[in-house]
Amino acid sequence: MFKTKQPNILWITTDQQRWDTINYLGNPYIRTPNLDNLCKNGTAFTKAYCQNPICQPSRASFMTGLYPSNLHVNRNGQAYFPYGRKVISKYFSENGYTCGLSGKLHLASAKGRVEQRCDDGFSYFKYCHSPMRNIGFGNEYIEWLQNKGLNLDDIFLRNESGEYYTYNPNTPAKYHQTAWCVEMGIEFLKQQQNLYPWFLCVNIFAPHPPYAPPKSCYERFDIDKLPLPIYREGEEKEQEELSKYIQHQTKIFKKPDMESKERLACYYGMIELIDDEIGKLFDYLESTNQMEDTIIIFNSDHGDMMGDHCLIKKGCRFYEGAVRVPFIIRWDGMVKKGAVIDSPVELIDIAPTIAGLTGITAAFQKHGESLVPILTGQSFEREKKFVKCEYYEPGNPYGDYSSIETFATMHFDGQYKLIVYHGYEFGELFDLKNDPCELDNLWNNDDYAAIKNRLIKDAFDTAIKVSDQGPPVRESH
Repeated sequence: MFKTKQPNILWITTDQQRWDTINYLGNPYIRTPNLDNLCKNGTAFTKAYCQNPICQPSRASFMTGLYPSNLHVNRNGQAYFPYGRKVISKYFSENGYTCGLSGKLHLASAKGRVEQRCDDGFSYFKYCHSPMRNIGFGNEYIEWLQNKGLNLDDIFLRNESGEYYTYNPNTPAKYHQTAWCVEMGIEFLKQQQNLYPWFLCVNIFAPHPPYAPPKSCYERFDIDKLPLPIYREGEEKEQEELSKYIQHQTKIFKKPDMESKERLACYYGMIELIDDEIGKLFDYLESTNQMEDTIIIFNSDHGDMMGDHCLIKKGCRFYEGAVRVPFIIRWDGMVKKGAVIDSPVELIDIAPTIAGLTGITAAFQKHGESLVPILTGQSFEREKKFVKCEYYEPGNPYGDYSSIETFATMHFDGQYKLIVYHGYEFGELFDLKNDPCELDNLWNNDDYAAIKNRLIKDAFDTAIKVSDQGPPVRESH
């Protein structure tokens, strides 16, 4: 199946982008021509799930192909990536690839510094954990703005404490972190010239909060025509009660209103800016005749509740808005064009998939499954018939989460989604085939007791099978 020339890898990852944000895949409110074109020329997975609904555990898992609990990366703010574990970029660097990254990495804490890097294989590294943090401590995006002679007080707004907390609405799109991230990616490609193969990760911070697109992007929307979040009468009281026991970063606990639509317009505006900018990467590949020799991956690390079920942002919830993300792969002549795959997949499938597409047979430990048979039309679904998502007491050194200790897991078999809040007598069971908005919790419905018990056993069996078994090499019995 392989071409004679080893393919390049362009891997674009956004931060906190939910699954239903691409026009081609059914969202009529958003303009995403470049992502639409990526879908038309590649394969889109409409039911792709992250393995943890917060950043660091999710990114560690899809960069290794391992579940976060096995990696022991369950928190935002962990000081370092575990020793003895390899990320997929390191395998590619060992197999002749020049590896580069622009933007966010977030395999370790970035508090007041550039995060402590593992042996990640990136020889080109342009780092910005988030636009307005770590100014003076390795935020290369800020240095880029300052080198242009720009006043940061014109770019950002300050809060009452005097800290930058969001973009000035009048900041031009070309000065947003999204634009910088893409520009640094193109700089890497120019440095490569005719040097092949290369592996480039472009890790854009948007549409992570603050929800602050350029005014020009926000003003494209007719606010009145945007949809309201998913809501069931009385749900705000239920979520408020649940929050006494279960962590979530931000709770709004009110019925959807015009503010919900305004927030959505900002969120969509940030995604439209992403689409505009990544189009420049695609144009560069076309202009340098590299498109057909490049595997392109697009995904996000997790979603955003966006007001659904009276919640925004992220945390210990496993609703579709939080855990389901966009995931597209293109490789001209090798990956099926225009295919839309509705069977569930996991982000930990990315690492073994790109290893399989390139013929790199490194024997790295993995829980993910190669999607090459699906991408090449040999199959329509994975051998694994479930997806798993975890939330193991992450806490947060930056104070974004409550002090409530929370352990929870999700097990989804393609129809039924089981959510267990460990240590409590309540949970959730949704039939997504008949209840795609997850409004009818079947946990206490006796008619579904057998299904719930089966899924609990399946989830427990999976947890045991993927637990950390210690060092992989044994010398004797």
